[in-house]
Amino acid sequence: MTKLLLDPDMKATARIIAYVSEPESLATGMMFKNMRSAGQTREFYARWSHWSWLSTARNTLAVLSDLSLLNLIGFNVQFSGTFSPEALVTEDALAATLWKFMASLLSRRGGSNLWYTSGAGSTAGLLHPDTAKVAASLLYLRGAFKTMEIVNQDGSLAAKQALRGHCFTTPAMQWVFKALSSTGFGSVPDILLDYLQEIFSCLLNSKIIEDGNKLQREEETRSSNSKKVSPEQGWFLLMQPSLLHSYDRPEVSNKRLKHTPAGFDLSPVFQHHASREASEEEKLDWNLVKDITGKLEWPTHTPETEQQRAIVFIRNYPLYVLKTYKHACLVWPVTLSDAGAIKFDENEECLRWVHIHDIVDVQVASVIARCPRAMSETCLKNKGVCLLAGSTLPLLQWHAERGFHGVKEACLLKLNAALGFRGVTWGTDDGDAELALSVHLMLNLDPSLTEREGRTRAMRRCNGLREVVHVQEEELVETVVDCLLPSEQRKVINDIAEETQKASKMAKLTSHLSQKYKAALSALPKDRLKSGQERRKAKEKEENDLSKKAAADAKERARVYADRNVDADKALKASLPRQARAWADDTNGRWRMTWVPTGTQKCISWTACGHNVAAVACLKYRWTWSEQFGYGSMPKDVANIVKKLES
Repeated sequence: MTKLLLDPDMKATARIIAYVSEPESLATGMMFKNMRSAGQTREFYARWSHWSWLSTARNTLAVLSDLSLLNLIGFNVQFSGTFSPEALVTEDALAATLWKFMASLLSRRGGSNLWYTSGAGSTAGLLHPDTAKVAASLLYLRGAFKTMEIVNQDGSLAAKQALRGHCFTTPAMQWVFKALSSTGFGSVPDILLDYLQEIFSCLLNSKIIEDGNKLQREEETRSSNSKKVSPEQGWFLLMQPSLLHSYDRPEVSNKRLKHTPAGFDLSPVFQHHASREASEEEKLDWNLVKDITGKLEWPTHTPETEQQRAIVFIRNYPLYVLKTYKHACLVWPVTLSDAGAIKFDENEECLRWVHIHDIVDVQVASVIARCPRAMSETCLKNKGVCLLAGSTLPLLQWHAERGFHGVKEACLLKLNAALGFRGVTWGTDDGDAELALSVHLMLNLDPSLTEREGRTRAMRRCNGLREVVHVQEEELVETVVDCLLPSEQRKVINDIAEETQKASKMAKLTSHLSQKYKAALSALPKDRLKSGQERRKAKEKEENDLSKKAAADAKERARVYADRNVDADKALKASLPRQARAWADDTNGRWRMTWVPTGTQKCISWTACGHNVAAVACLKYRWTWSEQFGYGSMPKDVANIVKKLES
């Protein structure tokens, strides 16, 4: 564990998480501190409805240009002296990690805030003290109301299905629209104003619950001998410190003290007992309100694994795609400098929605993060981590190079029909029609695509198996058992086992993708197949030449290691101190040892010096550590084993 905490890569990752999350943490802390009284609660919701969180997002983006924070993360911000190409690659990878985490955080934050800015929470903007903000909220709600009217009257089936389940269709929001319609969306009626003030003045966060739990926990751990607080005492604790008064909320006054009679059972007061069946009248009441108070399933939007974050150029106007949905994407306007650096527009008061109906005029560019040192000899020096726009591609080609990642089967079928390609009639029997469709479209768009290129692109679509992490399973399991609680060990061990199985899964997926490619290639029209045949054969020949050259180079560099001696291995593992572990690394012909208290590792090869000599070196090394750290010196029986191995 100590080695893990001191690892430079781990420290850099931890600091990235800490510094990028700091603006959000501060904003959340201020909310819990200040969002207490009715007026403060209304003020928070009114500001949220007008995109006040964008100020926090700007502070998050400012981490990219803060050289002091970048220096603490691990970037070299001293622009003097030499810098090796390998170090530059390492820092560029660190910059990519920083931007990837920041982009994910901004995407999730932008999506979670939509209820306040584009949903039912936007009605809180009608309570804003600024009349211009109130007018903007009225204009937005008027547009939403007109859109719903048009969809309900003349909208297509797809449009009506998209509207179904939206928070604007709830009974409460329908009443709000009815009240605003009475004034032509020109002002806020008094009855609606009172209604919204009542709603957005309530205790709308869980901080008071946490404060109450804190008081009860303190009583449980400090004052109670039995470590148990009765329901009556728990309720009494919430009344004594005037918890509600700390939130500037009125509390029911109690001026008379009543004594409960002997034998009175208070448990029904704190627990619900279904002791009788509901009457017919109660059932009718329940059926009337169950659509409002009952369980409601919210629509599931695009998951994080299918998000597409890039710069889109719509009529040469650059927009950063913050979050994608089924029918639209949430974007932040940006500007591009002459050097290609991306700058987020800080004067934007709100984000924009983009609906793409024609893919012809849309260009896409990936976002590339470069470290400060890489930009030290350009006009972007001292700008911190720079975000650059990559080469632009047409939207269709950009998706094709990524295996149409995140595009569902229905959209792929529509695209296939719109492009006039032949229908897909194979590959659906194995339940993987989406993969077959994506390979089919990639080959029709680029007939010169080789099998290796097709596999690489399709692999991007199956992003759950993009990388195979090679781990020393036995060593990790031992570390987990030593460091984690028994209740936590099983889950981590299962995750390790799943990670080690990725190699076999990857091999099966590669074979599966090859079958899809061959099936799609055989189904290509003859004219399209011939158009790319010559280029495809040239690329295949180039790939084969590179593979042969790489295999020859690897053969020249190959090293031969001696096999493990079973007797020496058993003797070593049985004679180590209790605080040490050893594993045989057969691939590299060595023993790997770990000192559990500190996590320090040491490798000793048996190939060059022999198994017995290597085993003796391992035992002497670890028992020397045991004596130095006060765990005891080498016992006599272990000393005898060492003598036998030396002889």
